[in-house]
Amino acid sequence: MLPNVWLAVINYFALCAMNGVSMAFVLGGSVVLTVAWFEERENIVREKFLRRKMMRLLFRKYDDDYAFTAKHKKDFHKLGEMSVADTKGGEQDIKSYVKDVVENTDDLQTYAKENLSMEGSPLKKRKKPTNS
Repeated sequence: MLPNVWLAVINYFALCAMNGVSMAFVLGGSVVLTVAWFEERENIVREKFLRRKMMRLLFRKYDDDYAFTAKHKKDFHKLGEMSVADTKGGEQDIKSYVKDVVENTDDLQTYAKENLSMEGSPLKKRKKPTNS
């Protein structure tokens, strides 16, 4: 009977060791996934604000109270290039969305403030040079 006890003890510790190793893989994988999620989340947030900024620039084009200059057009295309999405397809999607909003909204700037907030944007604002 004694050999059966030892066999059971060895079997028990072997199962514990296998469980421990498998849990290490699971927990290790979870850590990797968590880190990857945080990194990707930053990219998603950045992309959201890129698109919002692009929409706000196009609102200027359709709003009679604001000027849309060549600089705004250049900024729009630059933001499109900064995007991780397909540039031409993304720009077309944004233009289509803006046209829909323009057709259905009277005050574009109010719409932008209410629906396209730039608060918390990771995009850096350019500082205007000061003449000192």
